[in-house]
Amino acid sequence: LLNSPKPEEFVKFKNCISNFLMSAFQDLAKLESVPDTPVLDSADAEMTMAAMQMVFYMRDHYTEGISLTDVAKALNYSPRQCQRLIQDFLGVGFTEFILSHQIRHAKQLLAMSGATLEEIAESTGFKSSKALAQQFKAIVGVTPNTYRKNFKHRRSAGDYTPFDE
Repeated sequence: LLNSPKPEEFVKFKNCISNFLMSAFQDLAKLESVPDTPVLDSADAEMTMAAMQMVFYMRDHYTEGISLTDVAKALNYSPRQCQRLIQDFLGVGFTEFILSHQIRHAKQLLAMSGATLEEIAESTGFKSSKALAQQFKAIVGVTPNTYRKNFKHRRSAGDYTPFDE
C-alpha cells in the first residue's frame, strides 16, 4: 500500500523520452557547428544519457536504501564515475539526491496517511524510524510527528499545502 509500484505507462514514457533524447543528442553531434554555437559531441551526449539513466535508476529505487555502488553496478560504471556524473548533471551529490526524495516521500506519507513512523521509514528507504526522524528534523526543521500535527491543524483550517516549507 505505501510503496505502490510505478505504473507501466510511466516506465514506457521514461524509456521513450530516453530514446528520444539520445537520438536528439546524436543528431546534434552530427550537425555542422554554426559559429559561436556549441554542439554536443557524442561523448557529451553519452555522458548526459548516462547521467539521465542514473537519475531514473535512483528515482525508481531510492526507497530500497540503495548506495552509490548499487547504482554503479546496475549501470556498469564505477562508483567514482557515477559520483562525478551525478554531481555534474544534478549539481548535488548522490546522498543529497536520495535524501531529498526520501524526505519528500516521507512528508507526503505523514500528511496523507495514518502510517506509523516505522512504516514510513521502511517505505522510504530509511534503515529505521530513528534514522528517518533524525534526517527529517535536520532537513525540515521539525520532527515527523510535529510535521504531521501541523499539517492536520492546517488541513482543519482549510489549508491543503503540506509540502511547502
